Amino acid sequence: MTAELSDASLLTLLDARFALPGESQLPPVSLSASGRRVVLVGAFGFLFRALVGEVRLAGGSATVLGTPLESAVAHGVVGVAFADPPLPPGFTLERYVRESAELLGMGARAARRAAGDLLARYELDRAASRRLESLSVVERRVLALVHATLAEPAVLFCETPLARLDDASAEYVETVLARVLAGRRAVISVADPSGRERALLDRADVVLVLDRHHGVARYAPGTLPAGGARVLATVIRRGAEFREALRARGLEPRAVAPVPALAGLFGAHAENPTRLTLELPAPDATGAVFEAAAEAEAPLVELVPLP
Repeated sequence: MTAELSDASLLTLLDARFALPGESQLPPVSLSASGRRVVLVGAFGFLFRALVGEVRLAGGSATVLGTPLESAVAHGVVGVAFADPPLPPGFTLERYVRESAELLGMGARAARRAAGDLLARYELDRAASRRLESLSVVERRVLALVHATLAEPAVLFCETPLARLDDASAEYVETVLARVLAGRRAVISVADPSGRERALLDRADVVLVLDRHHGVARYAPGTLPAGGARVLATVIRRGAEFREALRARGLEPRAVAPVPALAGLFGAHAENPTRLTLELPAPDATGAVFEAAAEAEAPLVELVPLP
């Protein structure tokens, strides 16, 4: 399946509450992001684990291109490339890809051909007979990216593909990443947005930053503010309560005309979308906005820096 670069929301979470193993729940999170490349900054690992069933969606909703997040891999919409996944010991690279193809429903002959074609396409055929445990960190990263394309998904979720790599290794992995993403949409997480991974932020359509309260700030590339900050905040209900909670924290909101499309995007959940501008004392003062939204039980779906 190849991505159709439409205006459909790539990733949407609405009051999504995820349960970790042991059933402890994370705070609810709401966001909506479109475009070809979305970059995630912060502890977004739960999203990647939810895609493969290691974390459960316990409430709210989560979709990728309109498909429920928890079934997006099974439906072939999403492929997942974890940074350093456990690999089966004793397997050769060719066997790993071939048996993965068989698990997707391919017959033995088709799976062998698909594995050979995929490895050749990314110049991994020379390493086809090597055991997985002999691969370097860089080779494992490349294998994870290539393996995620096996079902020809429309979207790739790539977990910190450049994290903890030296410049030469990161450059090589970036080259492979660009190739596997050709014609696809992507959700990519970064571990250190100030280091080598900064290049991923600069090439994104949207950057989403998760804070410790599970509030999400939204940035366009190159718009991370310095010094004080002026932001636009949008909640989809309980706007009056949100205003009061902001004022209690010393922030004076100013109303902005709502966007009718918001009601269409969130449907019945958008009872009364409210958009406000705020003057923050510093860029890292967004925590007060998230706290106000949580206190008011007002789903915050947008927090955007303004010029």
